[in-house]
Amino acid sequence: MEFRLEQDQPKPLQGTLFNAAQREVATKNAYRPPYTLSNDDVSIESLVTNIKNRLLNRGLTRKAEIFVNFALSEKTRDNVLVLAGRFVMINGTLPKEKREPQLSLF
Repeated sequence: MEFRLEQDQPKPLQGTLFNAAQREVATKNAYRPPYTLSNDDVSIESLVTNIKNRLLNRGLTRKAEIFVNFALSEKTRDNVLVLAGRFVMINGTLPKEKREPQLSLF
């Protein structure tokens, strides 16, 4: 069994300025701005761009950079949407993806 004297206990950092700054960072890291899917989100590129712009507009520059770095490796809009859920609160449904018509050889 381990005993510690009260004076050996780590003391919480004092000062309202530090605590306010700590709260601001924690709030900014936990904050996920709302994003409503629109008809513009028909491709992976437009979906990534729109979500990135939402994060930038809310002052979450670092989150936008991280999102774009991860999103560029995704192959489908559904995968990007799952990833985006970690960064924004998503509302709505994805519009149908525009696909190039496939040419038939026969």
